[in-house]
Amino acid sequence: MRIWLWDGTLVQETYYISNVDVTRAAYLKAARKYPDWPQHEGEPAGRVAREGPVVKRKEHELFIESLLEKPHAEARQWLSEAKNPDLRSLARFRTAKAALRFVETLYAAGAETIVAAVIYAGRRGKQFADRLLVKLPKAPAKRRALRKICQDLCANRGGALLPDEKDTGESHLFINLE
Repeated sequence: MRIWLWDGTLVQETYYISNVDVTRAAYLKAARKYPDWPQHEGEPAGRVAREGPVVKRKEHELFIESLLEKPHAEARQWLSEAKNPDLRSLARFRTAKAALRFVETLYAAGAETIVAAVIYAGRRGKQFADRLLVKLPKAPAKRRALRKICQDLCANRGGALLPDEKDTGESHLFINLE
């Protein structure tokens, strides 16, 4: 089994015999006896990226890129541009005005951009978004402040924050408020 990131980085290569993880050498030896098994003798072993913060950050950045390929908008503009505020809904906020206050809090704390990601339409023209992307500044103090605000939001309203661990130098925080 091989697992790659979207950019082609190999992050896992595992061989199994009867659902037991074995070494490549053990698999190749056993496969010689069973011609109906996948034969990998002539294939080179994959060069697996070493697990660590660099691969985690790369995985996160590719995830952010994938979200930005879906319908999205700058959150402040998206929440305030509707002629009828009831036509926009951001996750568990009761009103678009309450969601907008939170977005303004993030900007005041130093966020460079806040994106309402994966916008989808409901009946009667209402638009929904359950995810925010917060573009982080370079300043460590502002990055910490933004992470704390987002952690508090998730703890109080339910949701998840990625990366949920310490700062790894990522460009964006991802908030899932479903």
